[in-house]
Amino acid sequence: MPAYPQGRGPLVLIDEGHHEFHTAEGRYRRFAELLRADGYRVEPHRGRFTAAALDSAKVLVIANPVSARNEKDWTLPVDPAFDSAEVDVVGRWVRGGGSLLLIADHMPFGGGAATLAKRFGPAWSSCSPTRRGPFTPPPPGDP
Repeated sequence: MPAYPQGRGPLVLIDEGHHEFHTAEGRYRRFAELLRADGYRVEPHRGRFTAAALDSAKVLVIANPVSARNEKDWTLPVDPAFDSAEVDVVGRWVRGGGSLLLIADHMPFGGGAATLAKRFGPAWSSCSPTRRGPFTPPPPGDP
């Protein structure tokens, strides 16, 4: 049973304004379909974050944001995907009751999201964990 009548639930915005390749009609299509099946309204958000743009949304999903430079160039340094005004807007929106799902995979995505994440406490870096020395796969059956 859906949580809300079809298309009458809270608005979920999936950010597509910060060079994400996870979009509502692309790699996150199934996620968007699942939310819609549960009655949520799902829309892409394109462009900068403003108070007006977030005003009617209950949930904001940001998955793997990067700066324009880092979209095709994954070298250090990793530039922030958000400017300080956008970080302030999202911070105020969350403090006002909005829900943020911020996702960052491997390099360079943590660095792209770091300024926004820091607003809420976590310190994210632009690096991926690595191991020292050559990689040796574990033996079969080893957890």
